[in-house]
Formats: sequence, structure tokens, C-alpha cells
Amino acid sequence: GKPAGKAKASGVFARLMHALAGLIKKGNAVTVQAKKNGEVRLELSLTVIVLLLVFAFWAVPIAAILAMLFGYRFSIRGLKIDDSVNSAMDKAGSFVDSVVKPENVHVVRDGENEQE
Repeated sequence: GKPAGKAKASGVFARLMHALAGLIKKGNAVTVQAKKNGEVRLELSLTVIVLLLVFAFWAVPIAAILAMLFGYRFSIRGLKIDDSVNSAMDKAGSFVDSVVKPENVHVVRDGENEQE
């Protein structure tokens, strides 16, 4: 027969793989949508976003902030806490808008705005 240690190790591995499959299934059921002017422009599953965070950690928040600057809003679908999370995400988008509005960005060239 099989040594007891091997059977126990394969049982642990099987449970781990089963749990991982369950997590991926749950992650795929939750999607993050990027909308502009109320129209969905991009929709990614939570699993994809987690993988992007693992492999390109700094790129994801930078891309999200840039998208908000260009008028995109993010929402999550498939979670039981949709409304509270989406409300917080709308507030984040509005905050980014209020801090960096194009009319608030002022380019100063050499020689301009000097005291006369």
C-alpha cells in the first residue's frame, strides 16, 4: 500500500487545489467595470485584477487614477456589498476630479507671472 505520509500530503494538496478553484470561481463571479458617461467601456473579473496586482503592482493604481482623471468611474458587480463599495468608489472618482481638474492645472513658462 501507499505510505501514510504520501496519502496525507496528496489529501492536503487536493484540498488546497479545491479551495483555490473555489476562490477563482468566486473571483470570476465578481467583475469591476470601468464606465465613462454611463457606458461600460471595460469589464474585468476580480481574478484578472488580482493577477494584474500580483504581476504589475504599481501599474494598477496608477492606471486607475489616470482613468479617473479622464472621467472614468469604477463599479463592482457580483458582491453582496455592491452599493456601499460603489458609493465609496464614486466618491474617490469625485475626489480625484476635484483635486486635479484641467482648469486647476496651470503651466507656468519662464518669464510669465513675474512681479512688474
